[in-house]
Amino acid sequence: MNSESCNILIFSTLDDLEYIGEKYRRLIDLFPDKIFYFVGNEEIKNKLKKLNFSERVEFIDESSILPFTDIYNTVAEKLRGSSNGEEQLKAIAEAYYRQFIKISYACQCEKNYYMVWDGNHIPCGLFSMFTEKQIPYLDIQSEDSEKYVDVIKKIIPAIGKIINGSFNTGHMFFKKEIVRKILLKIEENENLAGKKYWEKIINGMDVESFQNLLFSEYEMYGLYCAFFYPSEYKLRKWESFKQGAEFYDINKICERDYEWLSTDFSSIVFDSKVVLQESHRNLFDNPKYQHKLTPVQMLKAVEEVFEGKLGNNETTPVEKKGTPEADCKEPDEYMTYYVMGKNLIGKNNDQAYLCMENAEFLCDDHDLKEMIRNEKDKISLKENFNVRKTSFVILSYNELFFTMECLESIWKRCAPGSYEIVVVDNASTDGSVEWLEKCPYEIKLIKSETNLGFPGGCNLGIKNAAAENDILLLNNDTRLCHNSLFWLRMGLYENAHIGAVSAISSYGGNNYYSEIELDFPDEYVEYGSEINIPMKNPYEEKIKLEGFALLIRRNVLEEVGYMDEIFTPGYLEDDDICYRIHLAGYRMNICHNGYIYHAGSQSFRKIKNVSDLEVRNRKYFIEKWNIDNMNFKTTNLEYSVFKEFLSKGKCDSHFKMLEIGSGCGNFIAGIQYYFPNACVYGVEHDSIAAQNSMESVHTMFCEDYSKLPFLEEYFDYILISDRVGDVEERNSIEKELKKYLKDTGRIYK
Repeated sequence: MNSESCNILIFSTLDDLEYIGEKYRRLIDLFPDKIFYFVGNEEIKNKLKKLNFSERVEFIDESSILPFTDIYNTVAEKLRGSSNGEEQLKAIAEAYYRQFIKISYACQCEKNYYMVWDGNHIPCGLFSMFTEKQIPYLDIQSEDSEKYVDVIKKIIPAIGKIINGSFNTGHMFFKKEIVRKILLKIEENENLAGKKYWEKIINGMDVESFQNLLFSEYEMYGLYCAFFYPSEYKLRKWESFKQGAEFYDINKICERDYEWLSTDFSSIVFDSKVVLQESHRNLFDNPKYQHKLTPVQMLKAVEEVFEGKLGNNETTPVEKKGTPEADCKEPDEYMTYYVMGKNLIGKNNDQAYLCMENAEFLCDDHDLKEMIRNEKDKISLKENFNVRKTSFVILSYNELFFTMECLESIWKRCAPGSYEIVVVDNASTDGSVEWLEKCPYEIKLIKSETNLGFPGGCNLGIKNAAAENDILLLNNDTRLCHNSLFWLRMGLYENAHIGAVSAISSYGGNNYYSEIELDFPDEYVEYGSEINIPMKNPYEEKIKLEGFALLIRRNVLEEVGYMDEIFTPGYLEDDDICYRIHLAGYRMNICHNGYIYHAGSQSFRKIKNVSDLEVRNRKYFIEKWNIDNMNFKTTNLEYSVFKEFLSKGKCDSHFKMLEIGSGCGNFIAGIQYYFPNACVYGVEHDSIAAQNSMESVHTMFCEDYSKLPFLEEYFDYILISDRVGDVEERNSIEKELKKYLKDTGRIYK
């Protein structure tokens, strides 16, 4: 876009502007001699001010080009008597309004040309809109345009389809004189009702085509030029990578990625409504693959991998899966669990039964299986036998691929007969219900007509689960690893005082310490399978467990009650139910040999104003219990100190530590788990938090930190938690505590 004079108009929604934001600088910087005009309403104008792009970015009020009311009134008249509500009418009117503004601008444009750029597109590399001979380009793409042509032929009868493919949907380089002739041509069409061109376009479409938005201003302009002004433009192939938001984190895409994409694509599309799925990370932005494959080759490879698992709406029957073959690590792995079971008989019959059940599942010898099954059945007849089956309760809300992978992992890695699966679909719109109805695994499908949120959906699933079963609330974006369920159940039946257990994962906040970073979900599953093995001490007490994989004893759940739906759509409902379990006198543990892969927050990434939801539900929690749930969590400072200690790698270390502002002892429990020879004390100024600290930690209530019952120069480390006041207050406390610190000791604050 060099010598010819032109304006550049960017049409961005508020969502696109907030999502793409700084990335627009890439487009702006490509043309340092041009002025860019963002077209929109007051919200767009205010957002532009906050972004503060440059002096070369200006704003045009869309109503100065074409009043929205003119379009809305015409649309409302067109659809009078239809079943469309007010919101649907407005959405349809806005879609056509955006198209009409782009061509109406020709009536006030002072320069010869103007380029319209759609706001969810970002260029991959440098480009010009003119050939070396200063002929402008019309960009075409491989997608077919047949669905638009029939409508356009009614509006301008003289033209039809004469090119293969279609005109690019991300931008158009308009010549104002040609646009004006098109508008005049439409208004001269006496076969169409109305006076203005937009009235004739709207009235020239049948209702079905109109509601399906089968009009394209770009296609109309391109076909008109191809028919009447073939020498005015030169056609150029321009393909857009439309899956940008599916495979790239917009905040992390880099110049290397743009350069690689530019070998096959001219621009990349970031749809603000699309969420980057965890299963799609580290594919297109992985340097290893970029070195080996072109973008088109990579796209074909990915499409093969995810074939049938990306919003597939097909409802053809799917063959039911039979009994799976256990994915054993070793052929004789079953022996480990058989021997464990034999040793546990009489000591913990529940765990002995679970070991025999797992050994039977893992054994592939028919006669040995029969022998192990007989041993298992004998244990179930002993006194004080309490093992229940497990009901998986899984919520489905779109994200079908995750649900499919989750269900497959349960089928492959859990002993048949030890569980049932209850899936609650929360009014999905991506074909999930249709697939679940034909699901190849045995499930109990509950279809909700409305989205009940996480608490309500879980409660519906629990009510439809077998009444005697324990309940495992499992997110659909998880995958079980080898022995995941087995070790969770072993943790739950460690003793009668355990009310609930949860898994470790590589996603789950500061309560979960598996920080390994791998490229693909299958690698995480393999990692989990490697660590889901017998451990000397796999259980770490917590006062709060994460809800992504929460296994609760059925009798405990019935005693404390189900999820509190005041926290709908979600957030802190797991804190709430865990606190009730704690108040009822039960312990809760993380099982360090019960790893489950968790993609993490797939549904919540789509919710706007998540921070507002967090504030609201935290307020609900405090009002309900008179305690801040932050007392249950590991703070950022605690987590940083914890990681520093772990990096030293001396788990047999003997040291003494004091934490000021210890909450309910979450950090202390973690230190004691990894450093069992350490002596750790907590001091908490919140009496309720101190009273509700875990049994396994030593926490006392004290408001005056200068009068603590400890010897001077006693501690190797003192941590003044970020729960305690501000920096000034922590500095003051530090002075009072130095007498308790050894000369060689250290204070963290």
